[in-house]
Amino acid sequence: MHNEKAPTALLLTPEGQFHSFGFLARDTFHDLSPEHAKRWLYFDKFKMALLSQTTLTRDTTLAAANGRQVSALTVLSLSLAHLRERALAELAAADQGHPGDLAVDGDLAQSVRWVLTVPALWGPSATQLLREAAHMAGLASPDRPEALMIVLEPEAASLCCRQLRLHQLHQLHAMSAGREHPMASLVLDPEGQGVRTQYMVVDCGGGTVDITVHELSGQRATLRELHKASGGACGSLGVDREFERLLSAVFGADFMSHFRRKRPAAYVELLLSFEARKRSADPERECTLTIFPPFAFVEAYRKFRGKEVEHAVRKFGRPSEISWSSQGMLRLSPQLMADLFRPTLDQVCQQVEEVLRSPRPAIQYLFLVGGFAQSLMLQHRVRAQFSPRIKVVVPQAVGLTTLRGAVLYGLDPTLVASRRSKHTIGVGVLKPFQPGEHPQDKLVRLSDGSKWCCDVLDVLVVADQPLGPGEAVTRSYTPASARQTNIIIHIYCSSDTAPPKADADAAASSRTASATPRAAASTREIVARIEFGGTELAASAQDMASGRCVRTQLDFLSTAV
Repeated sequence: MHNEKAPTALLLTPEGQFHSFGFLARDTFHDLSPEHAKRWLYFDKFKMALLSQTTLTRDTTLAAANGRQVSALTVLSLSLAHLRERALAELAAADQGHPGDLAVDGDLAQSVRWVLTVPALWGPSATQLLREAAHMAGLASPDRPEALMIVLEPEAASLCCRQLRLHQLHQLHAMSAGREHPMASLVLDPEGQGVRTQYMVVDCGGGTVDITVHELSGQRATLRELHKASGGACGSLGVDREFERLLSAVFGADFMSHFRRKRPAAYVELLLSFEARKRSADPERECTLTIFPPFAFVEAYRKFRGKEVEHAVRKFGRPSEISWSSQGMLRLSPQLMADLFRPTLDQVCQQVEEVLRSPRPAIQYLFLVGGFAQSLMLQHRVRAQFSPRIKVVVPQAVGLTTLRGAVLYGLDPTLVASRRSKHTIGVGVLKPFQPGEHPQDKLVRLSDGSKWCCDVLDVLVVADQPLGPGEAVTRSYTPASARQTNIIIHIYCSSDTAPPKADADAAASSRTASATPRAAASTREIVARIEFGGTELAASAQDMASGRCVRTQLDFLSTAV
């Protein structure tokens, strides 16, 4: 199976300097001697590492293959800087070969709008970390934030699927030639206002599976999100984890941990050998699949156990499923390979089932996209489980669907007419304490003797609420004490539709207003405005007494929440 995208792999020198990215990074690390591999810094699949960390700050680190910790901002910014240089070099070469084809005014780098895609499961802190890394890499800056757009991966994939549907509609109209077509009711707005189709996009990547449901409607065929982006950490890496569990069961978890620590490059080579067989796995296959472990694996096991690899495989006692050949190959039966896929495929189908069961308009199509969607094992399972209820479509060049959709979004962000809020978002406020209504442990006494209840959540939007582009919510607040000279507004996020109090899921803190009041403090009013319509939140606050307005991006990476 052809791999259409470079792997998320970064290689740094022992001094922490950039060396290579993608296939070159992977191949170079693979070719390093064991002693050099222990000192070089190799990172892969680091998008999933950001997802697995519950708290992200600017000091968050990522572990290299040798266990050494490096700043996540450094790993991300060096990767993005390399991609930026490659993209600009390609654009410059294209412009030299065909002068005038590129509409560039002045500096090429200043004329580019960059679009980065992120998993739907990423929280605001991971998205902010990516933006700050992009600023370090030169894609944008605090003075030019509009040069960078961040879009959810399933949303980008949906835009590409939208284009596919429009092409199908054009073909349908051409076939109809003015006649009533039996499929017309499925794809045309009955009021003649244009296209109206509901479809689900299941974006299956290496780390996550992201799901979104959109309606294609109106004369411009814009997208309206019908169900907030959802999914789970059940991408193709789940199959790798099952293979690693199998190796631990056969050769011992202690040896596998030792091998990974002492021979990191050989461990990567072992997983790459499995990756090739994973990509070619077919539910119709009847012959065994062979995996070629590196010689370093065989040698390391012999030294660690004092026995041969073949002895461990025979002792495992499942010769019909796994065996060792005289040519030094590990043979897996088709049934065992299917068993390695099964937990991940079960999770993917469970995620799809949960969305289909939600009270939404009837979904007509399921687009299966992403790199993992190239797997015949996944395609067969999804079609077998859902085809009786919904038309399953696997587009051509399925691994590039998200990339192409990101380009479409960068060209015209207004194609997304509305989104669903991923979180319930509110402001933490104080309210006059009411005995019997407010819990006693939330009682706060200020220096002027007044009693207040803290951690009250003033809800601005609730999870799954539809939001239009640029939609904002405005609230008016006053200081709790006459002695206050500034106000700090704390924004809180929760996945619940109705979190009980503000301290349930503290997510961000933003110093949005700090000004000396011109009016008496008791009458001072601060008007806060939070914008929700995009993939990132923005906020502003105005002191109505002084007229001063402060605009800021919310800080989800602050350690002082």
